[in-house]
Amino acid sequence: MAQLDLSEILDTVPYAVFIKDSQHRWVYGNAAFRELIGDDFLGKDDRDLFGEEQVQVFWREDARVFAGEESLNEEEIGENRFAITKKVPFKLPDGTTGLLGIIIDYIATSSGELDKKVPAVDLGGFEPQMTALKRRLEEALREKNLAIEVAYTDAATGLRNRHGLEADLARQIAVADQTGRPFALALLDLDNFKRINDRFGHAAGDEVLKVIGRRLKEIPSVISVGRIGGDEFAIITEKIDQTDEARNERLERLRQIIFRPIFAGDRELQISGSAGVCIYPADASTGSELLSRADMALFSAKRSDQFSAKIFDSATLVAYQRRIQIEEKLPEAIRNGDIVPVYQPIVSSTTRRAVGVEVLARWRNEDLGLVSPDEFISTATDIGVIGKLDRAIFSQAMHDTRAWLENGQIDFVSLNASPMDVVSPGYAADFLRRLKEAGISPDHICLEILESSIVEDVSSARRNLGKLRDAGVEIALDDYGTGYSNLRALLDMPLDKLKIDKSLVWGIEKDDKVLDLVISLVQLGRALELTTVAEGVETNAQSAFIEGAGCPELQGYLFCKPQSRAALDEWFATQAPAAEGSGESLKSPV
Repeated sequence: MAQLDLSEILDTVPYAVFIKDSQHRWVYGNAAFRELIGDDFLGKDDRDLFGEEQVQVFWREDARVFAGEESLNEEEIGENRFAITKKVPFKLPDGTTGLLGIIIDYIATSSGELDKKVPAVDLGGFEPQMTALKRRLEEALREKNLAIEVAYTDAATGLRNRHGLEADLARQIAVADQTGRPFALALLDLDNFKRINDRFGHAAGDEVLKVIGRRLKEIPSVISVGRIGGDEFAIITEKIDQTDEARNERLERLRQIIFRPIFAGDRELQISGSAGVCIYPADASTGSELLSRADMALFSAKRSDQFSAKIFDSATLVAYQRRIQIEEKLPEAIRNGDIVPVYQPIVSSTTRRAVGVEVLARWRNEDLGLVSPDEFISTATDIGVIGKLDRAIFSQAMHDTRAWLENGQIDFVSLNASPMDVVSPGYAADFLRRLKEAGISPDHICLEILESSIVEDVSSARRNLGKLRDAGVEIALDDYGTGYSNLRALLDMPLDKLKIDKSLVWGIEKDDKVLDLVISLVQLGRALELTTVAEGVETNAQSAFIEGAGCPELQGYLFCKPQSRAALDEWFATQAPAAEGSGESLKSPV
């Protein structure tokens, strides 16, 4: 509205009015000025329209005005054309001093010289109008500036919002183009921010956003900070570290600054996040391209460790393009049954015979090749089709495993539940209904959940898991030893099994502390009456360590890779009868 009022004021003035910045560039001209000069003047200076002699006269008068004086001068503005121009100092929206010019009278002569006998312009009645106009213009510009500031500011944090950040980005690109100095754009995304809102309330969440914003603004060399999403920040910074070592050191310092504990009331909140960085002009040539490529780097970082920071490179672009292809092809692959179940045995540590199988999934696409589960499962979760994928795999798996259960080749089938499903209302009833339709008893099923499923909505997770367990389904906490490793979850949730993450199993041969930790987890499971399962067992040494720790169930390539139904039928056929406790080792046919 302020911009509209300003235009209305200027266009109703019966004089040609213009505004210049301190570099002599025109930044505004009203309708009368445009009629006199033409439309192509914004951003240009006098040199673009007038000769050198005229420019020297104009700029001599401009200099007086920039110094705080007023000017009234007769100026030649074209062949046989003269203007009597009043110029006064004028504060621009960015706080710098420009000038406001008004062409009071315009004279055209046939001789090419101004007739000195032309009566002097009577300014007696004009000066009050000039003063009033200047005041109204400055007020309108202040209102406009305030409106822009409000439109560009995030209400929750006082930082720039997306529009404001994009404006700052455009300005910084212009500065970089003029000075030749590169700059960086970083996108920072907080981990598990929704959990903070859900557990501690939106007031705590708002406090986290404000504190993180303040900390970012206090970092030396930061030019602008914006909040451009719910828990996503954008940072424009001018300093670029050239070596990998220098960058890594700086990132570690930033991590320590940004992610210090935050106190919301009497609660101490631990915060973490990931960052993606893009450099101008090396990685992008426009603001939108910078944002896009920083987002690609952020996506890559979020797939890594907590507070991983990724700088955009060609590999990032390739990975992002592959991700887009997966997103596009995944829904159709689920509908067509292209993603198929495979099965990995879980064996007894004492007999080395299969006691169950875990249902996994594989996808091979003619364009993408073999798509890893890490790729398509995370994508399915992000685009909201993980439930459809789980149900499709469930249906086929129940058909495949029924014979193994009936023949006594296994005691249970282990299925993975998505975090989204675990907290969904009605999930337990729907799961039990599908089991009944498949003709599988609940006491032959183990449902594996991730700890992240629990922390998102503890009460809903407990309710669903409790109903399933009451019906006979075993509940296993998967990948324990990574992520939160929350001991409270082991006490609060209705659990039967604890699966030790493969990253710990792989470390026991090299690090005594890891072995001690695994032994402690097995003992913890025993104390809580939970069956422990060691994942990722690949060597006889790992198996011996795990068995020595007293872990009752093992899973890994040492025994069998994930197989199709037909291949696993062949594997079962290789299992000769073995006495309980014989410890006879069976080799995989792969």
